Amino acid sequence: MLVLAMQAVVAFNLVCTAMQSQGRLEPSAPDGFRVERERSVTDVYRVDLQNMRWCVAECTRTNQIASVSGTEIILDETRHVATGVITTVSVNRETGAYIFSMHLGRLVDLRIGTCERAAFSGMPTLRF
Repeated sequence: MLVLAMQAVVAFNLVCTAMQSQGRLEPSAPDGFRVERERSVTDVYRVDLQNMRWCVAECTRTNQIASVSGTEIILDETRHVATGVITTVSVNRETGAYIFSMHLGRLVDLRIGTCERAAFSGMPTLRF
């Protein structure tokens, strides 16, 4: 019973609801960003702070958590040299504020919203 209670503290799902704005960076646009599409989205992340792993949606593969502090979990903060994609995913541990941003040149996918903690639905089983 104690093991399950401890797991609930360090392993959990985050259900994040956000407004997704997709568009292009353009200096002439208001705020420097021209929105081409907006919609409401829900992203579900599985987070294991003990093993510093996370995954999203169906959880077909896990990723290393970029960093954890007392106030923030940064799931992803990567720059892929081969593709040029820059991705950042962060959640404020006090307010639940959620920011997802993905840039490919001038193309942008930005999600701003909030996350709620939910029951942990597990990680993929290791094969070896």
